Amino acid sequence: MKNYYEILGIPDGADEEVIKKAFRSLVKQYHPDLNPNTEARARFLEVHEAYECLSDPARREAFDRRNGRRKISPEELERRERVYREWLWNQQELAKKRAEAYAGQSFEEYEESKWFRVAKGVNKVYNVLFLAFCLAIIVIPVYRFILERSLPEDQQRSIVFFAAPVIAGLIFASWGYYYWFILKHDEI
Repeated sequence: MKNYYEILGIPDGADEEVIKKAFRSLVKQYHPDLNPNTEARARFLEVHEAYECLSDPARREAFDRRNGRRKISPEELERRERVYREWLWNQQELAKKRAEAYAGQSFEEYEESKWFRVAKGVNKVYNVLFLAFCLAIIVIPVYRFILERSLPEDQQRSIVFFAAPVIAGLIFASWGYYYWFILKHDEI
């Protein structure tokens, strides 16, 4: 997509006077009657197209909006920068206050907090899902093995086909049991 500001050689958001001045200068330079160069005509048409777009306020607004350009005054930029700095300072102050509150809090108080209870609940849900997964790995192959025993012997699969997932499920379930119930996680 053409950048009309670049074609006229002016900065984004230039005022009407700058646009007119740049247009007049470039028209004199590239007008086919004044410049015999074969590329001058194409450049002249580009300059004229850019001027028509940027000289009309409605077209210019649409062009700027479509290309993500907005006229922002230096005062507005300074105001936005100031607002951002204030917001950032406030966020840093809030973080410091939270850190000071956590630093002065005992572990027993922390255990009573909402976030600790939420994390503990999420952990319990994960543990239950993990154990359900382990049980499914154990129970489903055993069930399939029992069902296949009713088939003719030439259609039955080897017991290894069923034993491998059962063993894997038992290993995972044993690891989960050891990790949750045997190891002591209370010592911090």
